[in-house]
Amino acid sequence: MARGNKIERLPEHIRENLREMLGTKQYTCQQIADAINDELANISGEQTDVESIDDNTVWREKKRIEQISHDIKQSQAYVEALSKQCDLSSIGDTGRVLMNLLQSAAFKTTSNLMSQEDPIDPETLGDLVLSISRLQRSANYNADLEKQIAEKARKQALAEAQEQAESAAKTAGLSSGNIDLIRRAIAGERL
Repeated sequence: MARGNKIERLPEHIRENLREMLGTKQYTCQQIADAINDELANISGEQTDVESIDDNTVWREKKRIEQISHDIKQSQAYVEALSKQCDLSSIGDTGRVLMNLLQSAAFKTTSNLMSQEDPIDPETLGDLVLSISRLQRSANYNADLEKQIAEKARKQALAEAQEQAESAAKTAGLSSGNIDLIRRAIAGERL
């Protein structure tokens, strides 16, 4: 069996029970160690080479889990702050995918740093952040362009409506003052 700390060498179901007990926060480290030791006493020695654990082993696992949880929360806060700074709401599905990639990369880097494995290289993380920034700028440009196009179309429709109203008013024999009043009303001016 591969060597590791005692928790890693426990059978999967016992390790799950230990983490579940830690998660409830209803038990002391000693109570958890006693419960795990009872489970270990009830299984054959072929499933594990761990005969017992002590409260310090449980405490170290608890601290390790708390540190992972803390690091995940920090990664999420970092990604959330970045997404607010970049305002990725305007880039739709692509923005959400990129933010999920960034969150995953930040989590993996944090996890790897904790386990002393090689983290995602900073250049790759930088490229991902740069891609998100460029996408956000592009989305802002597209939003501005759409706004300009919509404004131009609105002005054109308004001008056409004014021309049609003026033509209809002249055909009906209205005075130039009334025609001007109609034009201003169509333009949304205060009368």
